[in-house]
Amino acid sequence: MSSVKLPDWIDNDEVIRRFTPDGKVQKLPPWPGNDHAMLQWLAERLGAMAEVAWAEELGFDQKNDPYPLVHQLVRGPKPTAKERHADAIERAERGDIEPLRKLCPEIAEYIHLPKRGRGKRYSLVDPIAILNSKQNPIRMAALDAKRIGALWERFYSKRRRGRYEKSAEWFAAQLWTGIEDQDDKPVEITEGKVINRLKKKLSPSK
Repeated sequence: MSSVKLPDWIDNDEVIRRFTPDGKVQKLPPWPGNDHAMLQWLAERLGAMAEVAWAEELGFDQKNDPYPLVHQLVRGPKPTAKERHADAIERAERGDIEPLRKLCPEIAEYIHLPKRGRGKRYSLVDPIAILNSKQNPIRMAALDAKRIGALWERFYSKRRRGRYEKSAEWFAAQLWTGIEDQDDKPVEITEGKVINRLKKKLSPSK
């Protein structure tokens, strides 16, 4: 069994939908078969968990509500078209161009990510997800690798994939590589680095 406790709303697509920039939710990908779809699906679930954890950091009241943090985050008015575009542009700046293409389907084939400087990469994880005071992307990737295992156990009744298939550590590395560290330098994160970090003690995480 997983030692990571997932929120009980994590399998509720209507909740997850309120955290996505275009209001759509990735379908549960096959096990295995489509690594890109799995990466996007994990990014949505982990992103929702990160935003709720961020809300906890801000000290939202949790009394008398079974889903207090989620409700406070999702009860606001629906975003305007301009706000939806702003979210999609922000996602594009982190390397996810699909929300922007979905907003403009008639010209989607002409919408591409801007070129990045040499050695710079996009990250699918929102910077607000870095909740620890010392920004340590490798530590955060290791924590997410544990969450990915818990998500797989919840949705697939499995925690590990086959020998020749992408691991939880690989997906976590893909999500976090390129995030800047405390010295404002982008960190290249690999599956091996995440595995090595998991061998060390990790402080409890929400």
